[in-house]
Amino acid sequence: AVNLAAALAMMGYRILIIDADPQASTSNLLQGNTDSPEVDKHIGHFMLSKADGPDDDLKSATVPVYEGGLLDLLPSDITLAESDAALVTAMSFHERAHRFFNRNREYLGRNYDAIIVDTAPGTTPIALAFTYAAKTAGKILAVVEPVGDCVRALESLRSNLTEIAKNTDAVVEMEIIINKFQPGRTHVKDNMAVLYTRYGAILNETVVP
Repeated sequence: AVNLAAALAMMGYRILIIDADPQASTSNLLQGNTDSPEVDKHIGHFMLSKADGPDDDLKSATVPVYEGGLLDLLPSDITLAESDAALVTAMSFHERAHRFFNRNREYLGRNYDAIIVDTAPGTTPIALAFTYAAKTAGKILAVVEPVGDCVRALESLRSNLTEIAKNTDAVVEMEIIINKFQPGRTHVKDNMAVLYTRYGAILNETVVP
């Protein structure tokens, strides 16, 4: 997510990256920290909000990474896990990310060309909510490195899509792009075989070295 956001920003696109993972790896990388500093307001704050109108504190919650508004970060910290737990009992929690985007669409559309969300792997309320929000585009583009952890994370994403389709009206497809393809490594060959077997029909022809 960080590499994609940085690459698009360097191409001149205005990017907002939302760190929706309590581990805060994206926040630490982009801010040059290793100790997960406390965040005033993260995406959990906005997803738990009952506001109907735009979030007036969204701008102040974002952190500029590149000058000129080319790359901004909505950071995370470990307390996002508390928000994730609170969403379990929240009414229609799967709609919370979609509502966040809708009520802030004017501000987000005016300031950014694309929004990238980094969620924790697994079927968590926040991950499900952002999966549901993808119904607007109708598709999730998954950039996957052919290694064990990434293949397992892809299984979690597919599980989320299945859960969303079963319990809501959302139809979200998935397309996969292989990244960091190094054919000389045995584990890469093994995982590529798994990917072609399980996801052959939705693998993009593009393979990134």
